[in-house]
Amino acid sequence: MVLSMKKLLSNMALYTCLLIITAIWILHVVDDQFKQERKSKYGWVLNIKNKSFDFVFHGSSRVHNMLNAKLFEEKSKKPTINIGTAGSGLADNYLLLYLFLQQNNNRAKTLLLQIDPFSLSSKNSFSDPFHEYIYIPYLPDDEIEKVLLEHTSYPSYLRWKFLPQSAYLEFNTEYNVDRLFESTGSKLDRTNGYVPNNRSVFRADSLDYPLIKTPDAADIKYLQSIITLCKKTSTHLVLYSAPIFRYDKHFKNAEADSIIIELAMKNSVRYIDLKMDTAFND
Repeated sequence: MVLSMKKLLSNMALYTCLLIITAIWILHVVDDQFKQERKSKYGWVLNIKNKSFDFVFHGSSRVHNMLNAKLFEEKSKKPTINIGTAGSGLADNYLLLYLFLQQNNNRAKTLLLQIDPFSLSSKNSFSDPFHEYIYIPYLPDDEIEKVLLEHTSYPSYLRWKFLPQSAYLEFNTEYNVDRLFESTGSKLDRTNGYVPNNRSVFRADSLDYPLIKTPDAADIKYLQSIITLCKKTSTHLVLYSAPIFRYDKHFKNAEADSIIIELAMKNSVRYIDLKMDTAFND
């Protein structure tokens, strides 16, 4: 009886070990596959390596959906790419740019970063301004660790650091398994990263105008981090604010405008303000 029980426990331990090893192996395979997917905007950007661009446009959806990089390239005759991502705050913009330039060894002669009061109050402007699950697979990395620690709890950080594949379970709704079975091509190749907004009707009178809050110190910090990263990588930085419908009436934020201007002047960065450009008025 005792020997049978020992054998049973021994077999259970063996099967448990085999199950754990198999699960870890599967997670590593899935990790490698997700890093190679190119359907999502993040995946597409993070799989561009060892390239050189004259113009790189970056920011939130006001770049992702508004800046036609392919048309810009055709008119300028210069290599151009749009790496903006929908609903992303400045911390997210910073890490994506860091990986694009530092880790993937891409070169950008000029970075045009879209910045406005929404960017400087990302937690109030976007539902999910920082997409931690995008960057977990790239641990360990000192810069990624530092930013993740500012956006999550320490226990979560430790779990992600020592078993980054666990993110696929924790953020299972964000990882689309269908991507693993798609071809290596991407529609984004044809548009240089531009994703047009195909809404056919724009009714300004039905808009729910958000209240622009006081600029967040964290967003200001990451704007400065982007400026510093550009200096480090010898990238010429230009800040710009895209046109905002009825900005003066519904969205004007003098404090945010002042902060952008002061940061630009302090760092000798050119700032182009098109928020109230009359060419875009109705």
